[in-house]
Amino acid sequence: MGSQVLVSLRGTLRGTRVPQYFNLLSNNCFNRPQVLWTLRWEFPLAQAQYTEHRVPDNRPLRELLASFVAVGPDTVVRRQRLKPYLKPGSDALDHLRITVAAERCAPGEEKRHECPLDSSLRDAFKGVTLIEFPVLTVELL
Repeated sequence: MGSQVLVSLRGTLRGTRVPQYFNLLSNNCFNRPQVLWTLRWEFPLAQAQYTEHRVPDNRPLRELLASFVAVGPDTVVRRQRLKPYLKPGSDALDHLRITVAAERCAPGEEKRHECPLDSSLRDAFKGVTLIEFPVLTVELL
């Protein structure tokens, strides 16, 4: 049963490399034809981390990132905390960069893959080895 799930999982991810020892956690839901991800967002300048659950892989990164800086009564505290990432007088996100840590690096070496803002999660994770759930780091350009 376990190997059938892994083969099914590999077919579902379409181009994303999944290690043999990948632990299918309850945090990530793998359904056909899309993957529902658990994403952890890190904002180092604001010393903030946020986790989103059940994010479909066809959503664009720009849309996901915009939800953190959106104006609304329930987002006032988050917007205030993420102030270093907001451009004054604009909701544009072109001054931001999203990266994901590369797995299987030499000890002490940290590589990062840049994810284009206009791509979907599926396209951004193609060719990237992911273990458990991805940690997306938002940086200023």
